[in-house]
Amino acid sequence: MMIIDDWLEDRISERKFHLEPATDTDEFAMFAGMLRAEALASGYTLDALENACGGDISSFVSGKMLSRATPAAHIVSTPATEAAYAQA
Repeated sequence: MMIIDDWLEDRISERKFHLEPATDTDEFAMFAGMLRAEALASGYTLDALENACGGDISSFVSGKMLSRATPAAHIVSTPATEAAYAQA
């Protein structure tokens, strides 16, 4: 059995590639509920899952999903980058 951190990253990656990025807090709460059920079915405890998420599964998931959904948010816009995008 893999460690809970690796298992959790795999579940989040699967969600990223199979579904549209979630942006609604209700979607994150639903995904957190699914993670709880899947963790139990995979032999993990809810305490282990909550510890891997820093205590708040929904917040952890939303942070991971939003950071993966918006990689361009980390790009700094400069006149040079704007000119490059305009030419593309």
